[in-house]
Amino acid sequence: YRIAYNTYSMEMEIYGLICFIGYFMGFVFIFMTASMLYFNQIMAAQDEKNQYRALRRIGMSEKTERKVIIKRLLPVFLIPLAVGIVHSIFAMKSADTMVFSNLISVDNSYLHVLESSMVMYAVYALVYTIFYFITKSQYMRIVRSDMI
Repeated sequence: YRIAYNTYSMEMEIYGLICFIGYFMGFVFIFMTASMLYFNQIMAAQDEKNQYRALRRIGMSEKTERKVIIKRLLPVFLIPLAVGIVHSIFAMKSADTMVFSNLISVDNSYLHVLESSMVMYAVYALVYTIFYFITKSQYMRIVRSDMI
């Protein structure tokens, strides 16, 4: 029994190390991509400031302007989030087949891996949501900066 326990303990340590590395790289990737989207949209706001000024001159209300900005920014953050999560679900199947199925001694290791990955998916969605709201408020501030 001691040999089986030592083998199980070593496998769990390897699984924990792989999960830690995956989570760390995931956090770095998430913040990097969200920051890139943020800065890209802020630069676009600077470029589009004159267009919004012209639209205000011809009678666009603040409410309509807010809706336009929301509809412009939402796909920029939502599409990469959805594609990233779907890609990750399929990538976890490959990782389970190549690595985790040998380390995890449960009937369906893929479901266990997906359960562990749910934390990362939630953090991914949370970070993108926070960056979306920050970007939206900064975008509106930049576009309205010349309103007096």
